[in-house]
Amino acid sequence: MYCPDISEKTTMVMTTEDIVGHVREWSLDRAADMSVSKEDARSILAEFYEWIEPEGDELEIVSLESED
Repeated sequence: MYCPDISEKTTMVMTTEDIVGHVREWSLDRAADMSVSKEDARSILAEFYEWIEPEGDELEIVSLESED
């Protein structure tokens, strides 16, 4: 699933904590959006579950740097 909302907003200069917090809030808001089907809401929650309910203090985050 491609989401321009996430891609567009996370390309700004942000700390890792800011990005995780933003994506967590986005995924919860999007899943709660009444215009989203229940199937799509479940898919969003499944995709971002480890960011919504992290186990322990660490998350594995992989990011790519632009070659610009």
